[in-house]
Amino acid sequence: MIKMVMAQFFLIVVASFLFLPVPASASDLEIGKQFYQDQGCVRCHTRDGKGGKFGPDLLNTQKNRDREWLTAFLKDPKKTLPGAKMMAVKGTDAQIEALVSYLLSEK
Repeated sequence: MIKMVMAQFFLIVVASFLFLPVPASASDLEIGKQFYQDQGCVRCHTRDGKGGKFGPDLLNTQKNRDREWLTAFLKDPKKTLPGAKMMAVKGTDAQIEALVSYLLSEK
């Protein structure tokens, strides 16, 4: 009985680690930050106290959105959030994923 309980506990612990977010590497964050700058996101959005005021402040994005939602939104804002004024981000999947990692990184 004890072995069965221990085995179940072990499986629960292992399974819980499968659903933890994988932290982005430093290079992903740098690529995402550079892509953010190259795309001109700062013209409309504020992050790190700098930028435009038209779009929402992106500093605390990780508190409001998850990776899946943000990726879908960046690729097709109007489909993900009807009425959105933002244009779709043009870039490769890798660039968009790096941008998402940057936006979700805590400051």
